[in-house]
Amino acid sequence: MKLLSPAHGDLEFSETDIVRFPEGMIGFPDSHRYLILHNPETDPFRPLQSVDIPHLAFVTIDPRVIWKDYSVSITVEDMRSLELDKADEVTMLVVVILPEDYSQATANLKAPVLINHKRMLGRQVILPESAPYSHHERLLR
Repeated sequence: MKLLSPAHGDLEFSETDIVRFPEGMIGFPDSHRYLILHNPETDPFRPLQSVDIPHLAFVTIDPRVIWKDYSVSITVEDMRSLELDKADEVTMLVVVILPEDYSQATANLKAPVLINHKRMLGRQVILPESAPYSHHERLLR
């Protein structure tokens, strides 16, 4: 399969590369299929490219790369939705906002993206108000 992404150019992929988000991403309920792009030049950032809406892509990162103690309690609903056998099978990403001035980049630690790579299922969740994380946590301190 092929996709022309305005942000990432020509992408070739197979059906097995697609992570399905049955509920979509927050604010984008009509986009259910995404690719997690891997490029050594942009590590540790991982673009999350919509297959359904080619101009829609998110910059993501594993939050534990920067915040070593970041943790999220996976709910029973999350486990069921992602068809997880064990909570430790989940890959966790957070959406990053990269403004022109990269020193002002932030990450949304309050709404992580959870992915079951075995089943290629994803879900973005909103943590409870009591969670000690921010929607706009600075990457550089």
